[in-house]
Amino acid sequence: MHYDTLSKNTVKITLTCKDMRENSIRAEGLRTRSADSKRSLIGFLKKFQAESSLFADRSAERLFLEAFPSEDGGCVLYVSTLGCDVLPPPDTERRQSVLMCSTDTLSDAAELCRCIRRSVRGSALYRLDGRYCLILKVRPAAADTVSRYAAEFGALSDDPVDIASVTEHGTVICETDAVRIMSEKL
Repeated sequence: MHYDTLSKNTVKITLTCKDMRENSIRAEGLRTRSADSKRSLIGFLKKFQAESSLFADRSAERLFLEAFPSEDGGCVLYVSTLGCDVLPPPDTERRQSVLMCSTDTLSDAAELCRCIRRSVRGSALYRLDGRYCLILKVRPAAADTVSRYAAEFGALSDDPVDIASVTEHGTVICETDAVRIMSEKL
């Protein structure tokens, strides 16, 4: 999930297929506006509000929601409010950057995982073209530390195209929590 504050009262939320499953939101339900999809979206928005600090302490008179399902099974939500003050800026500690570190060996990837395990919020490990690629979700405050360690063990990239290419064409070794698993097992 990724979100951007577009204006003083509008937030764009991008959900992946996995995010949709985890929050019991179905693309078909968004198209038909079923009661189940409305309940799922309300539950998701309450959870999002609690986790993101957006709309916190705000009593909106009306909430407008536009949902656009995507071909990959995810969707884009636009959430707007009326009757409340200006939205606070996003809580930067809750935002995250996505970085990719490519190493030549699995042992280098494991050693990097040991060094950064406390700084990473989410991770996955792929293999592509003989290299091991760690996709890392890090808080902005920890990005410099992770970048320094990653540069010691391999090549670092934050280019979304590079990251998408690895996730699309690479072989999945560990889809979730790779840093914790690699730092404990290897």
